[in-house]
This record gives sequence, C-alpha cells and structure tokens, in this order.
Amino acid sequence: MLRKHGSPIHFREVAKSIEKLFGKKAHVATTHNELIKDPRFVLVGRGLYALSEWGYMSGVVRDVIRQILEKNGPLKKDEVVNKVLKERYVKENTILVNLNNPKFFKKDKEGRYMAIS
Repeated sequence: MLRKHGSPIHFREVAKSIEKLFGKKAHVATTHNELIKDPRFVLVGRGLYALSEWGYMSGVVRDVIRQILEKNGPLKKDEVVNKVLKERYVKENTILVNLNNPKFFKKDKEGRYMAIS
C-alpha cells in the first residue's frame, strides 16, 4: 500500500486500503500495531508511516536530532530544524523542545548545537 501510494500515509488509510484490496476487515488498531513492530516501516509523524527503504531515520525526534548532529557536527538551530523536518512530519516546536533538553544537547558559544555523549 505504501509503495503504491508513494509517500507516507496514515495507518487508518493503510487499514482502509487493506480492506479494499483483500475484502476483509482490517482493524485500525491492529494495523497500527503491526506497522510499528515491523522494521520495514518507520513512524514519521502522528500516525504517518513510511517505508524504511525510503531512507527515513528510525527513532523518536530526539534520536533523529542526535543522528543528524553526529553525522553533520555542530549545527545552528535553523539547520537542525530543517534537517529534522526532512525526516519527520512534526511541528517545529517539537524539535525545539527536544533540542533545548540539556540532558541530551548543548549549545556552544557560536549558537551551534551538539549532542552530549
């Protein structure tokens, strides 16, 4: 269903597509549970799933920020936000709240963020 759709899709739509294709009832909650435990799929937003083969990073927003900073080195706030928004369908505030958590990230004198090991 996802490959045919070509972009991330909500799990409710996945369930509807399964019902149309196979003519059997697909429970929304069961569909969500199956998608979340299968490594072929990545949760990229509120109920939105993508194929992992499309290159989306796995993990929560904090994990995505950490991976981006480890890959790119220290980045300014707007650079982090732009890169995370390519990986996740979340609000900018969600990224900023995570980024300002001193347990996981720190800001240098130039205003660039880095992950704390």
